Amino acid sequence: MERIKKAMGMYPWAIQESELEKIIMIASRLNDIEAVRATTGVPLNNNRRMEIRNGVAIIPIVGSIFRYANMFTEISGGTSTQMLSLDFNEALNNKDVKGILFDIDSGGGQANGISELSSMIFNARGRKPIKAYAGGSVASAAYWIGSSADELVINDTAVAGSIGAMLSFDDNTAQKEKD
Repeated sequence: MERIKKAMGMYPWAIQESELEKIIMIASRLNDIEAVRATTGVPLNNNRRMEIRNGVAIIPIVGSIFRYANMFTEISGGTSTQMLSLDFNEALNNKDVKGILFDIDSGGGQANGISELSSMIFNARGRKPIKAYAGGSVASAAYWIGSSADELVINDTAVAGSIGAMLSFDDNTAQKEKD
C-alpha cells in the first residue's frame, strides 16, 4: 500500500478526494483481478472508443482520468487522455462526423496531459460543433476538458466543480521529533 501511495504522489492530480480513494482501493487490489472486476463492475475488455450516432461522434469520459492508456485504465474503467486525443482527432478528421459530443461522468484524475488535451479541443473549435454533456459528475480534470468545448451542458442533478488540485504527502513530523 505504501508503494502505491508513493507512486501516486509522483504526479499532480486534479481530482475529487472520493475518486482518488477509489483509485487507491483498485490499485491495492490489482493482484486479485476477480476482486477488481467485482468492485468496478466493468468488464476487463472495456474500451474507451467513441461511437457515431446520426453523424455525431460520442466520446465517453468516464471514471478516473490518466495520461496514458494502460491495463489500469482498462480494469478500472478509467479514461486516458492519450485515447481521448486519438478519438477526438479521428472524429475531427472524419468527413461523416458533423459534430462531436463528450459524454462526461468523471471526478477528474491526473493533471498531466489535461492542459494539452484541453488546448487541442479549444483550438479545434469552429471546425465542427464540439459539445460536452455532464450527466453524473464533471469535476476537476474532467471539468477542465469539458470547459474547452464550444458548450458544456450540465444536467440538473450532476455534480460540477471541485476545481483545484490534490497533492499527497507523508507526514513524518512525529518521526522527526522522535529522532
